[in-house]
Amino acid sequence: MKRLVFALMITAGVANAQALTLNQIAVEPDLERRSRFAVEFAQAQVGIALSAYQEADAEAARAALAKIPEAVDISQASLTQTGKHARKKPKHFKRAEIETRKLLEDLKDAQRLLNFDERPDLDPIIKHVDGVNRELLLAIMQKKR
Repeated sequence: MKRLVFALMITAGVANAQALTLNQIAVEPDLERRSRFAVEFAQAQVGIALSAYQEADAEAARAALAKIPEAVDISQASLTQTGKHARKKPKHFKRAEIETRKLLEDLKDAQRLLNFDERPDLDPIIKHVDGVNRELLLAIMQKKR
C-alpha cells in the first residue's frame, strides 16, 4: 500500500516539475515563494529520477538527481536572504524544514526501490538534503540572543 501511495505521489510530482524550471524558480522575486517552489521542484525530481531508473535510463536519472541539491540550496538561501530570523518568524523556515524532511523520506523510499547497484547514486544527495534539513531545524530551535 505504501508503494502505491508513493507511486501516485511521484506521478503528481512529475506533472508539477514540468511547470517551472530551476532557472525560473531562481529568479522568483518573492523569496519565500522561491523557497517553496524550489523544494517542490526537488520533490518532483525524485519522481523523474525514479521513472528514469525504471526505464533503464540511468543518465537521465542522474541528471534529475543532480538538480535536487541545487534546488534545496536555493530554498535555504532564499530564506536566509529574507533577513528574517527563523526563531522569531518561523513560518516559512518550518515549512521548508518539514518539506525537506519529507524529501529525505522520499529519497530513502526511492533508494529502496532501486536495484542494488543504483542505490549509491542517492547517498550524496540524501546526505546533502539531510544537512540542509538539520541547518533549518537548528535555525528554528536556536536559543534567544
